[in-house]
Amino acid sequence: MKYVFDAGPFIDCRYYFPEIFKNFWSKFNSFAANKEIISVKEVYNEILKGSDIISDWANENKDIFEKPTDDEFSVVKEILSKHKELLRNISITSGTPVADPFVIAKAKINNLIVVTQETLKPNAHKIPNICDELNIKYMNLKGFMNNEVWVF
Repeated sequence: MKYVFDAGPFIDCRYYFPEIFKNFWSKFNSFAANKEIISVKEVYNEILKGSDIISDWANENKDIFEKPTDDEFSVVKEILSKHKELLRNISITSGTPVADPFVIAKAKINNLIVVTQETLKPNAHKIPNICDELNIKYMNLKGFMNNEVWVF
């Protein structure tokens, strides 16, 4: 395992139409099959809110969306105690998944790289900010492809 994906990069993959970007999907599926790309159940639940090629893909690759371990839950609690803003009122009242702390915790415990489309913002409670705080490497989808030297 190398990377833990937030929902954003998965969702952005919908623009890589499988019938056109065959090499992308071949590599992406290989990484998922080898669990070099994983994610968390909360991201899976976010993806399923849509109905497109990514929700279909997620259903076909359910095993990469992992439940948190006890150690990961401990990190989630630590993150939420410092970053209560991650739990938005709408998330609490509507039961909307809150994946960010679970993605970060999985990376922290398993020494993985977070892949997110969020960007670092001063004084924000975003994935890059918390990753910096916890000394976790992160990148966006383009950075992931560059890191793996994917050329099409």
